[in-house]
Amino acid sequence: MIIFRKARNSQQTLNDLDEYLRTVGDKPVRWLAREVQSWGEFSYNEIAALIESGQLDALIDWQERWAGVVNQTLAPMWLKAIEEASRKATKGMTVLSDSNDYVKAWVSSHGGELITLLSDESRKAISNILLRGQGLRMAPRDIAKDIRPLIGLTDRQAQANVKYKDRVYQKYLDNGLSESKARERSEAAALKYAGKQHRYRAESIVLTENAFAYNRGAHMGVSQSIANGYMGRCEMVWTTAGTNRVCGRCMELKDTVVGTTDQSGVTIPPLHPRCRCAIMYREVGDTKKPAKPRGLAPKDIESRDFEDLQAFLGKLDNLTVRKWYIYHDERIHDLIDSLLPIEQKARMAFDLRNKYRTQARELMADQELRRKLDWTDPNPTWEGILRHKIEDKGMSYEQAVEDIYKTATKSNEKVNRNLGLE
Repeated sequence: MIIFRKARNSQQTLNDLDEYLRTVGDKPVRWLAREVQSWGEFSYNEIAALIESGQLDALIDWQERWAGVVNQTLAPMWLKAIEEASRKATKGMTVLSDSNDYVKAWVSSHGGELITLLSDESRKAISNILLRGQGLRMAPRDIAKDIRPLIGLTDRQAQANVKYKDRVYQKYLDNGLSESKARERSEAAALKYAGKQHRYRAESIVLTENAFAYNRGAHMGVSQSIANGYMGRCEMVWTTAGTNRVCGRCMELKDTVVGTTDQSGVTIPPLHPRCRCAIMYREVGDTKKPAKPRGLAPKDIESRDFEDLQAFLGKLDNLTVRKWYIYHDERIHDLIDSLLPIEQKARMAFDLRNKYRTQARELMADQELRRKLDWTDPNPTWEGILRHKIEDKGMSYEQAVEDIYKTATKSNEKVNRNLGLE
């Protein structure tokens, strides 16, 4: 997924993605289809009773069900895709794993967004089937028969299924079957069709989410390599298979430079479900040696990850702890994907700063001072810092969000001066 000075072609970029998607296999698709279909194991009477009482929303906790899918199946796949894509994109110079702060933050953030999206889609599908049935003055049990096999599908799929069922029903009536027989056979046909729809839905989720994580992992890997001085600034070239199966939107982007790695808000694939486009990274700038923060040598203890300092918990002097905090705080922006929306970047920067503040205090030998700081200067909440900037500083919501992101790497100058760091 990358062009270094020795260029690779766009087909090789696509081959990397296709090869990875093939390794995913059919197992997660089959599992997901079975899992979602199992959510419909209610009796018609149970569903009908909820319809009659106006409590159909209580049928399923969509957030909980989809959270289980994301945490059990999709998140591990994302991590594997990110690791593989970052390795391919940087030729092994940067290999991201679940120990990377940005990877963990992205998986958590994207997981939450996807859970909400899938839950809203599922809820909307059932709600619209209910409204349709009520509009046709169908009995609650008949509506329940429509709903049960469609639990977990999208609204579009659910609507397609009931229309198919109606067409089959009418076809059997036209062929001389009785209403009861026509209804029985149309219900069986719709149930079989729903099974195929669940399979297609599961396949779409697995393919699209793996492609999403793979492309995101490539971008993260390249960004980290640039930040570490291994690579120079890159142009981002949109690549497609170039066949008649490519949609018009993607074909318009084929071989175009959609942005550079130092730009925010650049669109990367997938552009739509089942999209198999990829970004080819082409170096156009020189590598830059990363700035050395405040005179710290890269091999100093201050540059180590918190996980590597467990033997030093509660043992470091205040100056060393402050240097450690500054070192990691100044790199927050390097850990955050420039493609993300500003509010998501701000939230991630805010969370990372709170994390580093807490970890620094755990390293302090002076735990009495630490307890005092926890009381007088606790980690702020997102809502609290927003309110402070809006009400006390007169900022708009958008300005406050942007300011949170920009100031995430700005440490307390007074504390730094007291420790001789200014």
